[in-house]
Amino acid sequence: MEKFRYIILIAVLISFHSWSAVPQSERDALVALYNSTDGDNWTDNTNWLVGDPCDNAWYGVTCNTGVVIELDLGRNNLVGVIPSEIGDLVNLLWLELDSNELSGNIPKEIGGLANLTELNLRFNKLTGEIPSSIGNLLNLTGMKLIRNQLTGSIPVQIANLNNLYYLELAVNELEGNIPIEITTMANLSSVSIGGNNFSGSIPPELGNMPNLEFLHVAGNSFDGEIPTELCNISTLEVLDLGENLLTGGVPACLGQLTSLTRLELNDNFLTGELPIELTQLVNLTRLSVWNNQLTGPVHPGFGNLSSLEWFHLNSNMFSGTIPPELGNISTLEELLLDNNQLEGSIPAELGNITGLRILRLQNNQLTGIIPSSLTNLINLRIPQPGFWFEYDKSSVQYNSLTTDDQALNDFLDTHCVCDWSKTQTIIPQNLSVVSVSDESISLSWDVIEYLNDQGGYNINYATNAAGPYTLAKSVSSKALNHTLIDGLSPNTEYHFKIDSFTNSHENNQNLLVSEQSSEVSQFTDTSPGQEINLNVEMSFATDLLPGGQVTQYTLSAENIGPGDAMSSTLFHVIPHELSDVTWSCEAFSGASCPINNKGVSNGDMVESIDLPSGSYVVFTVNGTVSETESLSPLAASIAIPNSTNDQDFSNNLTVNDRQIGIFGNSFEN
Repeated sequence: MEKFRYIILIAVLISFHSWSAVPQSERDALVALYNSTDGDNWTDNTNWLVGDPCDNAWYGVTCNTGVVIELDLGRNNLVGVIPSEIGDLVNLLWLELDSNELSGNIPKEIGGLANLTELNLRFNKLTGEIPSSIGNLLNLTGMKLIRNQLTGSIPVQIANLNNLYYLELAVNELEGNIPIEITTMANLSSVSIGGNNFSGSIPPELGNMPNLEFLHVAGNSFDGEIPTELCNISTLEVLDLGENLLTGGVPACLGQLTSLTRLELNDNFLTGELPIELTQLVNLTRLSVWNNQLTGPVHPGFGNLSSLEWFHLNSNMFSGTIPPELGNISTLEELLLDNNQLEGSIPAELGNITGLRILRLQNNQLTGIIPSSLTNLINLRIPQPGFWFEYDKSSVQYNSLTTDDQALNDFLDTHCVCDWSKTQTIIPQNLSVVSVSDESISLSWDVIEYLNDQGGYNINYATNAAGPYTLAKSVSSKALNHTLIDGLSPNTEYHFKIDSFTNSHENNQNLLVSEQSSEVSQFTDTSPGQEINLNVEMSFATDLLPGGQVTQYTLSAENIGPGDAMSSTLFHVIPHELSDVTWSCEAFSGASCPINNKGVSNGDMVESIDLPSGSYVVFTVNGTVSETESLSPLAASIAIPNSTNDQDFSNNLTVNDRQIGIFGNSFEN
């Protein structure tokens, strides 16, 4: 009897074990995966290779009724290839091998996993083509192959997967066109194929997909226009067509897609105006159209987008003024309007967006006084060294803006990590008359701080204070602070105004012209003055100034004659890169230096000298050069005395650009 009981017990145990044990083929498939992906060095390989995968709870393996239904080994340091035996896990519902170091091809045997609903192989180094057998996975709802190195085209067999919701193939090396067959997959809610090498046009048939919510095709080479058929996808929440070769305008009908939360069209060749209809997209959190060729105004209606967080319009050709209504968007975190042709003043209302983290207004044509309300933007990022350093800068550089508010000035410097005021093309101050003759008037002014990048000053004149003013002369260096306006009529009152200008350059593609100064008036003499011919030159001991060392250069001024030039005025702007500047003067052939023939000048030299016919003076200038990579232009000019006429004003000025050595106490070769 006792023996019979043992026989029954053994039979039951054998029966139980045979019901619960994983099929040998499935265990072998798991072992093959372990061996081919360096299982001994997985992050977690608990219980692997010990007995039955289900009974012993191998890490990442889920079973049901004695078969493996889920394999989740994501982020587990699998290094190697996916073995062909993976196709023997025929009961598998979920396969998660993401975020590892898997390489090689996706085995075609994966198409034998007929019950699979989720395939996640993203964030690996898989190569080769997507096997066409993947079209056999008729129960699949999610295919995630993002961030591998897959090549070839999208197999048309994918269109067989009528239950698929997510098709994620972004950031691979896939190419070709989007297969039209995909547009028949009625259940697809997400298509992510950005960051590949796809080309051709975007299929209009995508507009027939009734459940599409997410369409990401950015970072490819799609060309042609944005198909208006996309406006039919009323379910669309994210539309990202950025970083392609798209042309034409932004379809106004996109304003019908009121479910949109993200509209990203950046980095294309789109033209025309931004449609006013986009102001109807009240659920938008991101609107990015940067780096296109869009023109026209920024519509005030965008200020009604109360959910907007990113408003990126930078690097286009938008014109007009910045709408004050943008200050109503309390949710805004990034306002990027830089590198456009915007003009007018900065609206004080922008200071209401206290959650703003980045404000970029640089490289436009903005003018006037910066509103102090910008100091309310206490959440602006302070850029830190690293990858995001440039992106995180908030800047108003390269405009025509000013402020007398020191707290605001410091605030702006901190958030752009720059000296913003030295990049502004602003009104020159202290325009004044230096000397007068019967046919000329000599003028001087204070140079603006922004001496780098080519530009200068426009002197405008009128014979009536009310105008109209016309251009009398352009001075082609911002380092010059003096010029002669000749060709005038005797005994006539002239009125002058001055503005500064900066030509287009690497940091701003616009020609910037400041507002005009207040006017200065002067009568010309009634009688002709004596003829003189002044000349000024500058010379250096070397073409390369040593950074961090004392350098020396000379300024020479002479009068060729025939008349005397007594009480001439030498002008020389000392660039801010030179410090501890001293000078001395030596006179020759009857000339006279300034009363004190030496001086200290960390500002401008404005020195009176006597130059009889045939005489000259030499100024020797010494200064310490800052250890930077560039030096503002060095310029000097000489103003003729009253009641004289210069035969050749072209040699009355000199401009030299000198590069600073960046190796401290040695010269560059």
